[in-house]
Parts: sequence; structure tokens; C-alpha cells
Amino acid sequence: MKYLPSITSPSDPPSGLARGLSWFAVVAMVLAVGALIDGGWFLEDSVIHETSIQPEKDIEQEWVAQRALLVGADMGSTRAEMARAIGHRPVFEKLHPRLPGGLLVNAWVAVFPRGWVSATALVALAVGVAWMFDLSERLSRRRIPLVIVALYLTSHPFVTLIDHRATVWVSALLVFGGWLALRRNDFWGGALLALAAALRPWAGLCILYLVLRRRWRAAAVAGGGFILLNLVALALPNISIVGSIASLSTPTEMLTHTDNESLVGGLALAGLPMGVALGAAAVLILACLAWSLRLSFDRGFGVVLAVATLAAPTVWGHYWVVLVPLVSGHPLGGLALATIWYLGHMGPGATHLAGALGAIFAALMWARYSRVDDRAADSVAASV
Repeated sequence: MKYLPSITSPSDPPSGLARGLSWFAVVAMVLAVGALIDGGWFLEDSVIHETSIQPEKDIEQEWVAQRALLVGADMGSTRAEMARAIGHRPVFEKLHPRLPGGLLVNAWVAVFPRGWVSATALVALAVGVAWMFDLSERLSRRRIPLVIVALYLTSHPFVTLIDHRATVWVSALLVFGGWLALRRNDFWGGALLALAAALRPWAGLCILYLVLRRRWRAAAVAGGGFILLNLVALALPNISIVGSIASLSTPTEMLTHTDNESLVGGLALAGLPMGVALGAAAVLILACLAWSLRLSFDRGFGVVLAVATLAAPTVWGHYWVVLVPLVSGHPLGGLALATIWYLGHMGPGATHLAGALGAIFAALMWARYSRVDDRAADSVAASV
């Protein structure tokens, strides 16, 4: 592994030029994968996923919803109705599953004109992914070979992320930023976690972790910020509690949807009755939470982050990108996680539990092999 080119060499602080070239390499690879997808040259050979690649799908739906919010359309209506309200082409006839506060946090998407939103989202995503890899190296003080980065970027979670231009990476960066900020400032750490939970409710499990750890100030800021964001959004005339609850409800058909990779969905699709699947998932999640409290704060937080992705009732493939920084503390961790993703999604043993197995693996790797250096983490935290 040491003979493979790496992004940076955290053991010897890289020069500004070296880090700049590292960021450029990752950004260029993300943009290249995006261009191949958009050109129809990069298609998934997936055994378990029925939907074909649809460039811009998520970012287009997000843009439609945010523009509809600006013109005063009912946010409890379907995405197709929102599209008609702004004179846009029809999109999926489904509700827009966002918390009221999440609509406010994602408002930046509506700033860009339709013709630029996809390209802008891809560039922003590329920079965010580069920061995530850079953060992984600086925290673990280990090199991430570019070969492993390339494997990641061509695996199902990243291909789906880049294809859909999904904004889940914003939630991931907010969670990691909040985690680091908690080392120096409970207020900013809690505020970033509040934004992450508003965008993706599964991040709220990290706030619960703060409560269980008795980090009262940080928990109060995170929980209070989360509540405040949602109350402010509900004050808008076109956002209602009833509409928000309806959009967030997860009907049974979504739990067993072919693309759903949640632990509950995977167990149900594997043949377990829904009640048994829910019970088994709840027991595993509670056990992991209890286990996290026996670890150091940093190791426990990483375990909870991995478990949070399992706890959501619906988890799409691109959610698993949040696991990447958790496996970088071991030289073979990245290769193992990428292998799980490849075999689980496209190999002969493809399974709906591939993502969940990857999350459990990441939690175990982080708890056992994480090499978070306090000095390095504090230095990174100072820049958050």
C-alpha cells in the first residue's frame, strides 16, 4: 500500500501545493465520473436496482421544490404540482420528503438558474467530496491511496451520489464539521448538527448521543436549533404541519422498494416479516448505542454515525458515502469497504443488505482501529 500514490501524507504536513494538487485530483475524478454519467457512458450493472441512471434526478427535484417555496406554492403538494406551479416540466408524482427546517437549509439550491443548477451542484459536490477525503487523512494521519479513491468514486454509493447530484453530502459535511467543532466550541458544534438533522433526520441520532454523553450545552444548542429551524419554517404560509408529516411518512411500499437499502428494508426484502424486521433492527440499533457509550467520545460518535444510517426507514445508496472517513484509520479499511459495496451491489452475491453490512463493518473498524490524533483533530477543528 505504501508504494501507491496517495492524496496527502498527513504524517509529514504537506505543502500548500501538495494539498492543492491532491484536491485537484479528487475534484477532477468526480467531474470525470459526472461527465461519463451524463454522457451515458457510465451505467450501473446492478442486480438489485431496477431504476436506470437518471442524471440530475435528485437535484432537479430539489430545485423544483425550492423554487416552489419561493413562489408560495403549497409545500404539502406533490413534486409534479410544484413543477406546474413554477412552469417547469413534470417530475415525479410524489411528495417532497423534507422537514420544514430542511427546506430552509436547502434554499441555496434555488439561487441558481435551472440551466446552471446541475453543473453548479456537480462542482460543489466535487469540492465537498475532496474535503471529506482530505479530512479523513488529516484526522487518521494515514494516506489514502488514489487507487482506493478511484474505487470509491466508481462504486454504487458514489456513482448514485454523482448521478443524482444529491445533497446528502451537505449533511455529511455538517455532521463531520459539527463533530470536530465540538472539541473546541459546544455552540458551533451543536449548531452544525442542528443543520444536519434538519436536512436529514437520521443525523438527529447524533444529537441523542450528546444527551446520552451528558454534553448538555451542545445537546441544548443542537436540539434547540433543530426545533427553531422547523418553527421558523412552519411560520411560512405555504408550509404546514399536516403537509410535512404526510411528506415524511414512509408507507410500506417504500420500505420494501427495490432501491431502499435500510436495515429494515433489507431484512424485509430478505424474507422476514415486517414486524420481525423492525424488531431485529431496533435491537441492533439499541445495542450499538449502548456499546458506543462504553467507548471514548470520538470512537462512540463514529459508531453512532454509522448506526444513524441504519436507523433511517429508507436509505438510498448514496447515503453510505458518510462511512468513508470511518474506515480510513486502517490501511485496508477503504479497500474492504469498497469491496463490500462492489460485491454487494453488482457481484454474484448482490444483496439489499450490502449497505447495512458496510455500515456495520465501518462501525467495527472505527471502534477498533481509529487513529484520531488529538493534536491533529484539534488543528482541523480550529479550521471548521
